[in-house]
Amino acid sequence: MLLRFMILSSSCCRPRVLPVLPQEQRRSIRLVCRDIGPETRKGLSEGMITAALCHPLEQTSTALVETMIETITQGASGSTIQRTITFEIVTPENI
Repeated sequence: MLLRFMILSSSCCRPRVLPVLPQEQRRSIRLVCRDIGPETRKGLSEGMITAALCHPLEQTSTALVETMIETITQGASGSTIQRTITFEIVTPENI
């Protein structure tokens, strides 16, 4: 079985196996990460990472505080409140 696509969920998004693979095999693998930390930026700039899908910190924090305030003011104890937060797609072309 040949690996074609990989999603990493750790904060250190550059796997150690890719640099030792032959260039032909590396080109066929698409690596997607869930954050945009320093290691991910480096991997994007080196062409090892295809994209990063990340939630903007400010938007996430704002939604969290608004949800907590809504829960307290509306007395929604025990109920489930869901929020959708859009994510940013970061590629080597837009870092």
